[in-house]
Amino acid sequence: MTRSRTAPNGVLVRGGGFAGAYVARLLGRRGATIVSPENFMLYTPMLAEAASGTLEPRHVVVPLRVMCPHAALLLGRAVSLGPPASQHAVRQARRLARNL
Repeated sequence: MTRSRTAPNGVLVRGGGFAGAYVARLLGRRGATIVSPENFMLYTPMLAEAASGTLEPRHVVVPLRVMCPHAALLLGRAVSLGPPASQHAVRQARRLARNL
């Protein structure tokens, strides 16, 4: 099934890492759509402190929806770029069932 979706303001940010999250954040109310397989940004430089216990793990992970309140978040991976540069194919992430 193929669905068409238009990014707010025509801005599509591929990836929710440092660069992608900050670009979406700086766009502010103009808006953007972030395509990322995770719904969080991980501060990797502080992972050692979280692993050693000097910093709580919740301070190393920031939800993208909180960091970029005016951006739409699409969970998945951008898999191809169409002939016009404005069309991207996105494979959406599936929810994985876990046995707890």
